[in-house]
Amino acid sequence: MNAPENAIKVLLVDDDLSLRGVTATHLRKAGYDVEVGVNGKEGLDMAISNPPDVIVSDIMMPIMDGVEMLKNVRAQDSLKDCYVILLTAKDRTVDMVEGFDATADDYLTKPFKMAELTARVKAGARLKIAQDKLKDANEKLREALQQNAELLGIAAHDLRNPISIITTYISLLGQGVVPDESIKEVCLRRAQGLNGLIDNLLDISKIDAGKVQLSREQVNLSLLLRESVELYQPVALQREVKLTSTSPDGVAVMCDRNRMIEILNTVFDIALSLSPEGGEVISELACNGSEAIFTISTPGGGIEPEKVALLFRPALVSEVIEGYEGKQLLGLAIVKKLVEMHGGTIFVDSTGIEHGVTFGFTLKL
Repeated sequence: MNAPENAIKVLLVDDDLSLRGVTATHLRKAGYDVEVGVNGKEGLDMAISNPPDVIVSDIMMPIMDGVEMLKNVRAQDSLKDCYVILLTAKDRTVDMVEGFDATADDYLTKPFKMAELTARVKAGARLKIAQDKLKDANEKLREALQQNAELLGIAAHDLRNPISIITTYISLLGQGVVPDESIKEVCLRRAQGLNGLIDNLLDISKIDAGKVQLSREQVNLSLLLRESVELYQPVALQREVKLTSTSPDGVAVMCDRNRMIEILNTVFDIALSLSPEGGEVISELACNGSEAIFTISTPGGGIEPEKVALLFRPALVSEVIEGYEGKQLLGLAIVKKLVEMHGGTIFVDSTGIEHGVTFGFTLKL
């Protein structure tokens, strides 16, 4: 009898062939995915290779008994939270004491009724599921707190410098040292940069808070790419950067049109800002089976391969990777979150500082 998909995994360890067979059959009929082992050593090896949710094990077994197996189970990081039920003979109180000392979660005395064992396994499975959900929630909370700390670090670093420049230039107004029009132009440019940084911070906060909802529709991604190329062509000409793009016609994806425009514009903005004068930025859209794959490459902004993952850790990257500013890093973080909200994946490839960098993402067609 095949267990349902995502069924609770139970490892049954007992050296009694007949009891093992009857118990396994009963648990499988109850909907559990059951594996069986004949002694503690075999049970331990099976648990390590395929961690179960619940272990039901006899204590008195050859080669390795149930208590010794339990001690070894708890020594494994992947099995620490496994729910363990030990089976003991009615007159072996010492086994029960040793089992609880070894952190067994429950015990059952032989002979037992199958309905009682099923109830104990069900209770253990419920507790294991609750523990897993709590662990997952704690991990997400830890990641959120860490990200917030990183974002605050980015904000503090990138706000301080332009504010200092604006303050300095304002103090020069009317003194004739620098023309007032030049002062206004510098202050305005710096203020616009600050607005962009603050917008990015707010966007990330909204996404993390679940306040960004996608309005999906069938969108011609080929057309959006051409529009982004046209938008950034004047910027490329100004920087003397060659901007080229290739794409088949009619590549359609289900996405939020406005958010997809934001994704494309952000990666074009980053690629052009990293490309040296006289360089080239190449964008490409292709199809691979059921996926659309977008890439944009530039000879500038290359990174050591071991540091690529840091591009999505804004507070850390500025310390170890040159050429990336806070606004760009926050833009990348937003792009990653939006692509993942669409069910896609984002990637960055670079083989070294002298070899440029490629940004890309995939989406389901």
